[in-house]
Amino acid sequence: ESSVVFVSSDVLTIPNEMARKIGEEAEAASGIPADNIVVCATHTHSGPNTVDIFGMEADKSYITRYKDGIIEAIQDAKANCVEGTLFIANGQLEGYAFNRRFIMSDGTIETHPLKNDPHIVKPEGPDSKNIFLWYSSNSEGKPLGVAVNYGCHATVMKRDNDMISSDYPGKVTEYITKKLGSDVVALFLQSASGNICQVNPLNSSQNEVGVEWTRIMGEAIGQRAVELIEESKTLSGGK
Repeated sequence: ESSVVFVSSDVLTIPNEMARKIGEEAEAASGIPADNIVVCATHTHSGPNTVDIFGMEADKSYITRYKDGIIEAIQDAKANCVEGTLFIANGQLEGYAFNRRFIMSDGTIETHPLKNDPHIVKPEGPDSKNIFLWYSSNSEGKPLGVAVNYGCHATVMKRDNDMISSDYPGKVTEYITKKLGSDVVALFLQSASGNICQVNPLNSSQNEVGVEWTRIMGEAIGQRAVELIEESKTLSGGK
């Protein structure tokens, strides 16, 4: 009897005031209550500037197009709604998201220590491995949409990168649509990842940065999501 919208966008952050304005304008355009509109950022560090941060100014011309694009997407989503069944699934994926803070031999805590630093004692906190998703299918069982929730900073692109990039979250959704169909809507929803990144300082055999690792990591998460869909088709959350 009510509509709820989840929007995922490849930007670093969405300020609260911007999210509030988007909700208000989207409600006026779509009729969906602003309180039912959830606007999410994938937290890619290579996204367009939506906020003044780290000495850089927000791209005001982009922000205007950004807000308009979200409102248009919400209107399109409402216009294309069809009846379906909602399913949920959860599992784990290890080996791609690690705590970035380590207790060192001198008792200090270091963020992003070098690979195989001999002074590393242990991680300060847990790694990230939980993956949760919900998806919908029509009466014939064909997938309509998937939302994947996983926690890791989208910092795979190199620090000196000057390209706009969706980082690994973009590869997650690309993989899912490739496997399930180009007409399937796939969203990446960033989970709690305050001290979580993709680099494992305890493993010097791999280099977890750059375009190629966005593909490796994104496809691994996407593959696990598709597996969970296949494993959990009986877990219906309702219509």
